Amino acid sequence: MLLNSNVSIRSGAFHLKTYISDRSAYLGSSNLTRGSLDFNKEAGIIFSNNFGHQNLINFFQTFWYTRSKYQVFPEPNDCGFRLRSVMYSPQKGYGAEFCVESNFLTPAQYQRDVVANWRNLPRDMEVRIYSRDFKPSQEIGVYLNSNTNIFINSSVSENNRRFYVERFNLGNFHAVDNLHAKITILGNRVAYIGGINFSFNSYYNSNSNSSLYDLMYKTTDIN
Repeated sequence: MLLNSNVSIRSGAFHLKTYISDRSAYLGSSNLTRGSLDFNKEAGIIFSNNFGHQNLINFFQTFWYTRSKYQVFPEPNDCGFRLRSVMYSPQKGYGAEFCVESNFLTPAQYQRDVVANWRNLPRDMEVRIYSRDFKPSQEIGVYLNSNTNIFINSSVSENNRRFYVERFNLGNFHAVDNLHAKITILGNRVAYIGGINFSFNSYYNSNSNSSLYDLMYKTTDIN
């Protein structure tokens, strides 16, 4: 349908899942795949005619014009595709961290923000992490304790789960079938939702020599 409608397609080191119309915009974990739409446990947030909605439009334009690597074309009389390189600004560089606004965080900013807020959290306050994968950095590992509830995709091996339980003395590690959502809740202080897994030190795309482009939305609204 997209190709028949002559919709332009570009590709790059994108892990972002956002869908935008003139009425609203979605940011979350859901891909446009059968797995995400029919089977997975996903999560996201919808913005309508507000600052967040406009921010996602701005991010899309930034990705399209300065972070895309290829224009994607269908092969004539074939089911495949061919790629044509897209020019980008050498001053900015494809791998450079782009400027974000408001409560939207890049992977690096998300990790720094989690550490900064967790550091000031009372030790007895509950933390909840939902993620398809779980590979915390050593810096974050300092704050993991028995009040940390982790919900992880059941595809993560039993050995990996046992490793983190033993290493960080975690007593609340739950394996959930088809979990693909990415949410972090630090007590009643701050919450994050979007497309970034809790595996910061592996958030790297070797094909592009850069971090994958993605966003998390941060809120301090208790609702």
